[in-house]
Amino acid sequence: MDLAVRQFVGRNDDYIIEGNYRYAYPQRFEECDVLVFLGFNRFVCFRRAFSRYKKFKGKPRPDLPCPEKFDFEFAKWILWDGRARSRRRGLYSAARSCKGKVFIIKKQRQLDEFLNKI
Repeated sequence: MDLAVRQFVGRNDDYIIEGNYRYAYPQRFEECDVLVFLGFNRFVCFRRAFSRYKKFKGKPRPDLPCPEKFDFEFAKWILWDGRARSRRRGLYSAARSCKGKVFIIKKQRQLDEFLNKI
């Protein structure tokens, strides 16, 4: 696990880690008590990312300090590279090590229901 993540986890009891950071899946998942995986369709993700880009083009979003951008590499990652079978297998394999509850959410309706319950 990345040293910064390991130090953060060691100093804190409650936290949320968001993002892919594939290299740290096993350690992160072993430590978590709840894992929420948003597995939306690639075309939904593409449309939403492009909509964010149009809204914030070149400016930081309220939730991120860096300027919003959308380029070929990002589009390719959303549509193909980030969806590779080996990536999915690695994620699902690592997710089995989670000691807590695992939620795999694939549709907006499922996410809305999940958020209404918590």
